[in-house]
Amino acid sequence: MKSKPTSYVQDQKYRASVEARQLSARKGRRMDRSTATDIFLDMGIPEGWDFHELSSSQVDKVRKAADLYGYRAPRNANGSTARYFYAYLNRAFNKA
Repeated sequence: MKSKPTSYVQDQKYRASVEARQLSARKGRRMDRSTATDIFLDMGIPEGWDFHELSSSQVDKVRKAADLYGYRAPRNANGSTARYFYAYLNRAFNKA
């Protein structure tokens, strides 16, 4: 276990590494609503937005989350992996 962070930057890096481990532990599993909600909260993006309304930094966060989750876009995809992962998150979030 890592020692407790002493500065804000160390705290952010520690938190990011913990979140990355938690997210990568879910690789290969079907996305459920609670996981989608956690990812939206970690990214700081409200769910249900149109992908094209996101800023470039938010799109980068979506792409990094897709990499951590192990998501791969379909072979015949007509868009970026980030766009497909964001749509996948929204579908999982809206699932009853």
